[in-house]
Amino acid sequence: MLTACPIFFSSSLAFLLVYPQSFIARFFSSPVLRFYGSISYAFYLVHGYLVAIYNPLIGFVTPGSSIQLYGRMFAVLAVATAICALSYHFYERPIMKLRKRFISA
Repeated sequence: MLTACPIFFSSSLAFLLVYPQSFIARFFSSPVLRFYGSISYAFYLVHGYLVAIYNPLIGFVTPGSSIQLYGRMFAVLAVATAICALSYHFYERPIMKLRKRFISA
């Protein structure tokens, strides 16, 4: 099973390189996925802290309550997306613009 995952993902990447106009390539270049791609590292850093803060405040999910679990996941997703979008817009983008001043091509 562990060998099947790298083979699947590498063959998917090869497919995207060979057929750049396929449905899958258009799906992966959609604006929503490009947005989440630009904030993905900040999202990775922030979401764990949000879950750690959210659980003691609201309480842990009881087994069998999927509506409560999905509501909590949506709340963390929404708050993390907002924090990461603000971080990207006001912190990361200005630093990337500043980088262009100091690094000559």
